[in-house]
Amino acid sequence: METKERILIIEDSEDVVTFLTESILHPNGYDTLVSRDGKDGLRRALGDRPDLILLDLNLPRMTGMEILKVLHKRGTHTPVILMTFYGSEEIAVEAFRLGVKNYIVKPFKPREVIDAVEDALAEGRLRQEKERLTEELMRTNKQLEHRVHELTLLYEITQSMAKLMDLETLLSRMVEASVFLSKADEGMLFLLDTETDELYLRAAKGVGEKYARGLRLRAEDSLIGKVVRSGEPLRVASAEDRLQLKVKTGYLVNSLLYVPLKLRNEIRGVLGVSNRVSDKAFSSADQHRLSILADHAVIALENARLYEAEQRRALQMAMTSHLSQRISSILDIEALLSEVVELLKQSFGFYYVQILLRHEPGQLVMREGTGETGQSIKDSLYQVAIDDQTVVGWAANHGETLCVNSVQQEPRFRTHELLPATMAELAVPLRSGNELIGVLDILSDQEGAFDFDDETILQMLGDQIAVAIQNASSYQRLRKQAELLNTLTHIPTTTASAEIVDEIVKKLMEGINGILPVEAGSLLLIDDAAKELEFKITLHGRREKLAQFRLELGQGIAGWVAEHGEPLLVDDVTEDPRYYPQIAQAIGFEARSILCVPLKTKQRVIGVIELINRLGRGADTRFTQDDLEILTALAAPIASALDSARLQKTGQGEITHAQRETLASMSQYLYKPLKAFATNTYALKVAIERGTVACTDDTLEQLLTSMERRIAQMASFAQLLSTLSSPDSSPQDWVSIEQTLERFRAKYDS
Repeated sequence: METKERILIIEDSEDVVTFLTESILHPNGYDTLVSRDGKDGLRRALGDRPDLILLDLNLPRMTGMEILKVLHKRGTHTPVILMTFYGSEEIAVEAFRLGVKNYIVKPFKPREVIDAVEDALAEGRLRQEKERLTEELMRTNKQLEHRVHELTLLYEITQSMAKLMDLETLLSRMVEASVFLSKADEGMLFLLDTETDELYLRAAKGVGEKYARGLRLRAEDSLIGKVVRSGEPLRVASAEDRLQLKVKTGYLVNSLLYVPLKLRNEIRGVLGVSNRVSDKAFSSADQHRLSILADHAVIALENARLYEAEQRRALQMAMTSHLSQRISSILDIEALLSEVVELLKQSFGFYYVQILLRHEPGQLVMREGTGETGQSIKDSLYQVAIDDQTVVGWAANHGETLCVNSVQQEPRFRTHELLPATMAELAVPLRSGNELIGVLDILSDQEGAFDFDDETILQMLGDQIAVAIQNASSYQRLRKQAELLNTLTHIPTTTASAEIVDEIVKKLMEGINGILPVEAGSLLLIDDAAKELEFKITLHGRREKLAQFRLELGQGIAGWVAEHGEPLLVDDVTEDPRYYPQIAQAIGFEARSILCVPLKTKQRVIGVIELINRLGRGADTRFTQDDLEILTALAAPIASALDSARLQKTGQGEITHAQRETLASMSQYLYKPLKAFATNTYALKVAIERGTVACTDDTLEQLLTSMERRIAQMASFAQLLSTLSSPDSSPQDWVSIEQTLERFRAKYDS
């Protein structure tokens, strides 16, 4: 039975405790512990090891901040949510520094509490999963190091054998080694003639050597033939066995030991030792050592081929290490994918390598491939369904590596016209925990190209590639968040004139193009009288061409968004019946994908922002959910600024109720992303300090420093908006507010 997560409530108010336990936490399946003073709460926090702590700041016997300092000093990782009647920037900064994950302001609503609790617990579970994966990765790396050591040792042995280019000398040395290791009187090495099914002597050592010269034995009717037929060693020392040996060799032996020379379950010969003078019987240890020597002997017979193979394997291991080090330092996702596929092809000599990433539920899209072939497949927007119908789809669907060493015998294999020489395929799922990121797909032009070592090495590489992709994605996401924060700081307050707002919004549209590079984009506003959308601001020119066009509400993608007040992300406009192609055709522009979000105030939709054809991903012009979230976040305060300018123009400077609501709305729009960015930034900073996230250079730390500065700037800006939205504010107050704002700008923009 699954154990419920326990939440410790440190709160001196009985009403708050009752509300939390009976109305919120217990109905949602959480167990609770309760302490009504600070010292008892600290004792239970350290002793009972709860999964989460809900902590009040003002407590008897010990304050909430004092508890946080003790927990921080002890290195406790239990997530903490503060409960307070008021918000303080200084307290919040100090609390986040001490490890607080969130805070909720009293009186709070059940949904606020549940959201905060679930977010904090989810982060804790994620941390535990990350620690588990880190331990697993370290364990896997140790196994890899051990395997590398074994392969290196094997490589050294085969190198030594390769120096003996004369086969007769090599065989004689192997027999000498067998006699030495087993302390036997004599030794011999037979090879199997598969055409005649006879064993013929190739080398011998000892007192009976002269009697054995030219000896040939039939495998089907000799004692040594038992080894060939069974494939197992033979160790004997009985009088009956000596009688059989006398018939074949012309002399008696007291004991003998035969081991097969076997390569991939194929018998190539027999290595044997015997005691004709000594009464010593051979032991199981002798058999074990001779078996190992026999393995080396058969390797020596395959010296040239195996040397080449081991040389390739050693190179693969070295390149695996190089590849791991290289990809861990790349934070640009496109550069990372390109580097991975090219290095894999060059290092392992594969025919073709590609990486497919999860694009949407049930689909993988090819993001990078080797050479011109890879670019052509990428430009075709090649996709694979996550199902059991293809090799790649099966690997993604089951989360397991699928090795196909003969594609002609595999019904799930799908031939690609640009890869006609494919003979074998290996698909490795890229996963982080239980989340599928994509698939590493490797093709060879040789049947039987992949062995167990290939699978093992590439699976481990796949795990590292998945982590590198996640790190690069997180880095890009943080960069976009930083750019988003920077863009938000330039949105004007309601004191700006309509002309200033128009100019700033135009610059903001250019800033949006910097965050989300596109081929074209427009800001359209609703003409209330005509019930039409008119083009106000465009990216990359076309303003004059578009000025003559208007869209009715509900017409086209932009008209639909304006009418319904909901964003739209259209991957392929030709597949969407809402697309209105006449304008694009009239100005000679080809739209392939569109992202459109509404400009909404508290009362209504005043327009839309429409972006067309995403750039930066080669031929793939589709937008992502991250793009949608970023544009939505930018649209809200832009709409408020535009609406505020309209209100100021019509209100002759009076602070109307609608303006106050707009100010409050802008403050809330800024506060929500600010809160999320602050939490994420602090969590990432702590992870870097603790070493749970790798940081190979100063780039990420510099980005975090910049984001912390922007967060402080946004907090100050939000406070200004909150002050203006107060019922006690007046137009006379705006002068001092503007002066304060200028001081903040001078401080943070420097």
